[in-house]
Amino acid sequence: MSAQRAKVESFEDLHIFQQARVLVTQVYELTRSGLITKDYALVDRMRRAAISILSNIAEGFERQTDVEFARSLFIAKGSGGELRAQVLIARDQKYVAERDYEAISSCCRRTSAGVYNLISCLRHSRSTPEEAKT
Repeated sequence: MSAQRAKVESFEDLHIFQQARVLVTQVYELTRSGLITKDYALVDRMRRAAISILSNIAEGFERQTDVEFARSLFIAKGSGGELRAQVLIARDQKYVAERDYEAISSCCRRTSAGVYNLISCLRHSRSTPEEAKT
């Protein structure tokens, strides 16, 4: 297990987990009112994608190996892309206001970037000095 990971006692301590919680809350708030509530399939998919981001961060952390953690983080990152596409659909269908679209899309991009940064840290911590030169 990497030295950086040893400093974090639980997945709840991870900044990226906290950011993903904010994103889940934003998605639930957005999908509780307005025209979007009638599109049950889209609401369900958006919520599932947001939950997947959060859940995969937690699950990967609990697996106790950097390789498994990174694998789960890649899944979380994919779910972030899925959510951004779904929010775009919601905007195109005029279910959400432009400012709401921008807020969730921005939060999703920040979360995705944070997930990618954590993946990079995990990869870097596994590489040997010889591997880092290539």
